Amino acid sequence: MGGVFGLILLGALVAVTAYLVPDEVVRRPMWVFVYLALAACAVFSWKQTQAPKTPVGWLKLAGIFALIGLILLGVGHLIAPTDHTLNGSASLVTGNPRLLMYGDFAMLGAYVALAGWARSLIARASNDT
Repeated sequence: MGGVFGLILLGALVAVTAYLVPDEVVRRPMWVFVYLALAACAVFSWKQTQAPKTPVGWLKLAGIFALIGLILLGVGHLIAPTDHTLNGSASLVTGNPRLLMYGDFAMLGAYVALAGWARSLIARASNDT
């Protein structure tokens, strides 16, 4: 049951992201494939022996992904700044493909870790009863 809840949370996170990202940047049908790829990554990571076993462990992993992504985003911006004037933070990321890739690393890795957190939380609650 925890795995189903984790996949539902993952779907909700992808749906919110699909809503926030303009259709010109990523076409709407592509988000189905993003979800399927993330679901496969999530199930694969849940089955690993080195994967966190507690909800706190999964939250730490999500934080690590976010921190690594932010570091890569900063380094990427220093190495390859955007060529045009910036119209806010969205232009900063979408104006440079490398920066977009680094931001995706953080976001998608954190999504998988948050789905693992939800799965672990439900598994722990069902074991307590």
